[in-house]
Amino acid sequence: MNKLTAGLGAALVLCVYAVPANAQATRTWVSGTGNDANACTRSAPCATFSTALSKTVAGGEIDCIDAGGFGTFTINKSITIDCGGAVGSILANGVTGITVNAGANDKIVLRNLNIQGLGAGTNGIRFTAGFHLTVDNVTITGFTSRGIDVDKGASANVYVRDTRIANVATGIRLFTGLGGINAQIDNVRIDNASASGLEVASGSTIASISNSVITNATGSGLLMSGGGFINASRTTIAKSGIGVNSNAPSGSIRVSAMNLQDNGTGFAVVSGATISSAGNNKVIGTVGPSPNGVAIPFR
Repeated sequence: MNKLTAGLGAALVLCVYAVPANAQATRTWVSGTGNDANACTRSAPCATFSTALSKTVAGGEIDCIDAGGFGTFTINKSITIDCGGAVGSILANGVTGITVNAGANDKIVLRNLNIQGLGAGTNGIRFTAGFHLTVDNVTITGFTSRGIDVDKGASANVYVRDTRIANVATGIRLFTGLGGINAQIDNVRIDNASASGLEVASGSTIASISNSVITNATGSGLLMSGGGFINASRTTIAKSGIGVNSNAPSGSIRVSAMNLQDNGTGFAVVSGATISSAGNNKVIGTVGPSPNGVAIPFR
């Protein structure tokens, strides 16, 4: 019995030492004073998100210990990145801040981040592959193209909440070549967009925006360019070229409890498209026709 016990003990020791030194962790850490040669633990944090991602298991989480600039990177698996309690900054001068190019069933959460394009970055966040993308309490500013660019060839779910996007061409653009995108946008502020605030660019997309504010969009606050659906409620659109623009045949925008102020044109619609109203919208200081279509009750 003693020999058997000793043999089992030796086997256990061998199993312990067989664990690879580079095994990925379920949670890793970055710090403004971190080093990418570290293991990305709480006591030995890394310096960049890209290195922390390589040391984090799929479905794990990367957290920020303190403020820092943690670099641009590409996400290739399910991950949560959360800089709550610190300023997790990404400086993307001339490039995209975060590219999401993950697996077909992967879920990505980006929370409490500050993504700066410095007036020369291309996109704040670009989502090209993956299943769920959540953007929560993120600031995106200073990009020449889009704050959030969803450009996929398959279905996806997109959730954007408590987020500010400013000084971009388009605040949020949604497109898929195949399948459908379901987007839910709540409590989002989009300001100074040289093109549009929210654009739906594919017919298989349904975007719902609520409790949000879009100001100073040179083109349109809401733009339907691809024949899908925008459901807009309790949202202010102000000082934009066109407040609500249904610019694609078969495209539909439904508005309820909206507040349109001082836009060049309140509502614009092309032949074959619709803008439907619940009859409870406020339009002030704006020219242009009333929304067309059958009134839809919103609750």
